[in-house]
Amino acid sequence: MAATNTAVCYWDAKTERWRSVTQGGVVTGAREIALTPDGAVWTIIAGKAIYRFDANLEHPSEQAVPITEDWKPHRISAAPDNSIWADGKTGCT
Repeated sequence: MAATNTAVCYWDAKTERWRSVTQGGVVTGAREIALTPDGAVWTIIAGKAIYRFDANLEHPSEQAVPITEDWKPHRISAAPDNSIWADGKTGCT
């Protein structure tokens, strides 16, 4: 997987082409990508959201992680137990 200014992309071996997954309204693009041992790919759209992609699927699709309205995520890090740690502005509850 790779991040661009407006999408997260993955290589589709069947079609031998890059495919992109975009999230409606996202204009800032992906800031970081993290891979957990279970094969999930996590990405953060700075100040907006965290998304999970099941990289074991033929065509991954995003799954938004619920966050509070007053918290703006900025960085993520994967842990060996498949959890994701994130920091951001304000605080999470």
